[in-house]
Amino acid sequence: MLKARCCFNARDRRPSSASSPSPSWAGTGSARLPRAAGRRNGSAGLPSSPFPYNLGRLLQAGGKNREAAVHFEFALASRPNLVEGWFHLGEIHAAEERMADAVACWRRALEIDPAYAAASLALAKALPAAD
Repeated sequence: MLKARCCFNARDRRPSSASSPSPSWAGTGSARLPRAAGRRNGSAGLPSSPFPYNLGRLLQAGGKNREAAVHFEFALASRPNLVEGWFHLGEIHAAEERMADAVACWRRALEIDPAYAAASLALAKALPAAD
């Protein structure tokens, strides 16, 4: 059975080893694990982690559209066929009244997955406004 190691002294909430420059958990992370095959997108050379997309969703839900757009764009740079990323980036553009950009994002989502209903609905609602 593994015992959890804590790097804080419960009494005073200071690091337990002040002389050590690194915390007690240093060197136990994923840096030592071998990379899984196919984890990198060959064209962009960026990790294909879901983290930027998920962070973008959280920021968008919190009303921070500018910051969310940055994370969606980063996610799309590493995973250009991420349908949800194109859809939500289109939502952000629509909220900022940039309908031409929103329509382009939703069309890209439908190019990737023609059955993506949310993008079809958003595009149908936006096309009369874009004209």
